[in-house]
Amino acid sequence: MARTIFFAGGDSYPADRPAEELFRSLLDGPDTTFVPHGDLFNSKTGTGGPGQIDVKAKVLEQAIRDCGPTQQIFLIGRSAGARTATIAAGKSRATAIACIFYPFRDLRRQLEPKRFAHLRTLTVPTLIVQGATDEYGGLDVTENYQLSDSIRLRFVDAHHRLKLAEPEGAFVPPLVMDFIAGGWRETGRDLEDFDEHFYRTAHPDVTEAIAAGRYTSGEDHFRRLGRKECRVYRLRYEGRV
Repeated sequence: MARTIFFAGGDSYPADRPAEELFRSLLDGPDTTFVPHGDLFNSKTGTGGPGQIDVKAKVLEQAIRDCGPTQQIFLIGRSAGARTATIAAGKSRATAIACIFYPFRDLRRQLEPKRFAHLRTLTVPTLIVQGATDEYGGLDVTENYQLSDSIRLRFVDAHHRLKLAEPEGAFVPPLVMDFIAGGWRETGRDLEDFDEHFYRTAHPDVTEAIAAGRYTSGEDHFRRLGRKECRVYRLRYEGRV
């Protein structure tokens, strides 16, 4: 099936161009159209500079609408580009989204719901690859933000500025490739690497319920009840993904 892949870089673009070219080399093919950041956002559309997330999202929405009705549409966004992709996907027929280092918060730590509120109700299959020490939201994002169960969150031992050419960056492309190749169809993988110890420690009543035989594990409790109760949880990372 024919597919179109849109790449949306962050506010520092063209610093993301090496990552864009890497994904183009990995994903481009006879049945694939790869649309780079520069072809989407430029001075002609008034979206050439940083910021303007809502404007860029509308440009991306229109680009998706211009694609053939039978095509699969994949969005890859890095940093601010991930925000653009998730907003546009919520208002279009995108097949799936892959986000690299999502900016959940700004560096001043001011609460900005517009950055993350829509992730609670997002229904498009989404992968977020996040740095465990990302200053825009690290390993604690599951404690501070509500994410829909359509979002698969994976952690790498990295910070926000990681370049994919660095050793730690080598873990990112295979995750994105697997997801776009068909992993987006697989449900129930949003809690991979669930931190059982953290969850039971944070919620002693869950340990008691498991001992009483009402649940088989902390993950079982979270899937059946804890998510609805907005209980905090964490996912693990071990220097790999």
